[in-house]
Amino acid sequence: MNNETQIKSKDTYYNTGATIAVVTILAMSAMFALIVANSPMWLTLPVFLGLMFGLINLSTAYHTVTINGLELNRTIEAVHQKLPLKTKTERYEWSQVKWYKEGKDKGRYTNEFEFLKIGFNNGIVWTITDSKGANKAAFEEFKTEFINQINKFNHHLSDETIKPNDSLLSKKTNTISTTSKIEKRPSFYETIWAQLFTILLGILIALIVTFLIFNPSYIKFSTVFRLSAILIPGFVYMYYRVFKNKNHE
Repeated sequence: MNNETQIKSKDTYYNTGATIAVVTILAMSAMFALIVANSPMWLTLPVFLGLMFGLINLSTAYHTVTINGLELNRTIEAVHQKLPLKTKTERYEWSQVKWYKEGKDKGRYTNEFEFLKIGFNNGIVWTITDSKGANKAAFEEFKTEFINQINKFNHHLSDETIKPNDSLLSKKTNTISTTSKIEKRPSFYETIWAQLFTILLGILIALIVTFLIFNPSYIKFSTVFRLSAILIPGFVYMYYRVFKNKNHE
């Protein structure tokens, strides 16, 4: 019997990006309707924010991912059991994993968190995080075992991929199983685009500061706030992640 490693976290029931887009459209539609009806701001803004957070909360689900030497399983179960959302189960073999990506990121209003993305041959992508640090120990254990399984799988494969007509169609997920090695893709901070963005951001900040030095009449609170609270901290974080942190890895 294969030993299993499991991690449980919260995410949206459906695709996260699509869910946020739909929720935003619904909340903004309600807000615009209230504006057209000449409703006061003390009512309009709370309704918008309440709908945003309320609908996202309703769409939240428990994602339980389990791996062993044979396959990967994910169960998605709605947090609010009274909603008509059935529990979904997905199952893939290791031969159906196409790539994975792991690293750290930072939300706009959240602390830095670790993530692991798993891409399959049918285009489905699983995203697993350490729940903004709250589930760090379990995440590290899961990630370590996941990478160990990837290394074992790749180690037992020859350098040659099988011919297209020798591919196997999985009856469980209707995806092609191949003997291609599983690829580790770089995170955004490891790409040339992150380096270019950081350099351009630094140049932009230098130009703004130089302009303000020679044109002090343009110095306003909003300008200083954007520089000190948004642009400069953002540049420092990007520089650390893209250049300094890279040298220590």
